[in-house]
Amino acid sequence: MLSILLVLFSSLSHAFSSTTNGTGFRVRLIHRNSPLSPFHKPNATHNDEWEDMISRSEARLNYFKSIQDYMILSPGDIQIPLALDSNAEYLMKFSIGTPPVPIAAIADTGGATMWIQALPCKSCYPQNSPVFDPSKSSTFTKMACSDPICAYYSGTCTNGNACAYKSKYEDNSYSMGDLAYDDFTFEAPVDDSGVSVAHTVPFGCGHEFKGVSNPAESGNMGLCRSKTSFINQLRPMTNGLFSHCLNENQRFQSVMEFGNYAQLWGKPTPMKGRDFYYVNLIDISVSGERVHIPPGTFHIGQHGHGGLILDSGTPMTYLVSAAYWPLKSLFMNHAKLQLDVPLNGRMCYKGVYADLYRGVLPTMTFHFEGGLYVDVPPLASFIASGDNHVCAIFKESNFGLSIFGSLMQRNLMVGYDLGAQKIYMANTKCIG
Repeated sequence: MLSILLVLFSSLSHAFSSTTNGTGFRVRLIHRNSPLSPFHKPNATHNDEWEDMISRSEARLNYFKSIQDYMILSPGDIQIPLALDSNAEYLMKFSIGTPPVPIAAIADTGGATMWIQALPCKSCYPQNSPVFDPSKSSTFTKMACSDPICAYYSGTCTNGNACAYKSKYEDNSYSMGDLAYDDFTFEAPVDDSGVSVAHTVPFGCGHEFKGVSNPAESGNMGLCRSKTSFINQLRPMTNGLFSHCLNENQRFQSVMEFGNYAQLWGKPTPMKGRDFYYVNLIDISVSGERVHIPPGTFHIGQHGHGGLILDSGTPMTYLVSAAYWPLKSLFMNHAKLQLDVPLNGRMCYKGVYADLYRGVLPTMTFHFEGGLYVDVPPLASFIASGDNHVCAIFKESNFGLSIFGSLMQRNLMVGYDLGAQKIYMANTKCIG
């Protein structure tokens, strides 16, 4: 179920302490199926996880479609709505307050805001971890009504001279709470120490929610291109640079790097559109043979529909019909396995996991605008789904919108430069 929150922030002037010279830091990303994740289900089989993955992917595709529709209906809005769904792929662990309270928040390149649940809870959703109690943090500060941020984003004044927000949407979901400041401490990879952020970081301190129900989530760390996203708030310190490398083994940690830690490798491709990380895919090759996708297939329409979104929160990859069907046809010509019955609309072959690395399925190459190309081997485009068959993790999109998902981003160094409006991708071996 999608539920929608609008919490807005302004530009920051905040400070970092780091273990190296310069401004930057590294944090760990935990996949939802990792034993370190609050979503982890110890008794779940691989097939259970794959079925769940498909369900999350479909919900995510619907989410982006609803956002595009919203933007067309409300083109003057300065901020996209944010779904508080439970379709997180990666969690970022950090702490808030003094003494620090651990938070497991969605690290979402398709999300726009930073929020957590906080006491007093008038109608919060159940949460496995302790709910943040502002009264116990010596560094917590409510945003005053006189704060320019409050006025700019139409916050309302409470009797205590605090800036309150209230967001309500057509599906009857809503969020209510305060805008506030506090210290943030990020949990770095094992070879780094934590990095603390001064208390001038604004965030949504939610006390009342409707439509949010997953107890494993305690917040959201929005990383899209919206003005209000966390990564945009960091631009004075990080120059709008960050990168991630998603480990092929989802049970191990991955890494996200900010500022002078960010890895920008190879040729870039320009960011397109607004808010999300749209890129223009020119063509796809299968074992070196071009598909010859019609020009303009992945362009964004005049009213904001279409395009190809690079997204770490969607496991599967979706391609519009004009690209998917010629790709599937060419792929079948090069595959050396026997075609099997499709599952969930996905192309399947009779085979086992070992077939994903012994050369019987072809490697695809994605050619992006600007001369950037990315190789996608069978290990990143197929999964073994039990009963001796392997199935694609890419399928047709019926919404006119395409997504380059997180499973195809495994073993890719993906770098973002918001200042230059460029994205870098390079094949590598990701190690947490």
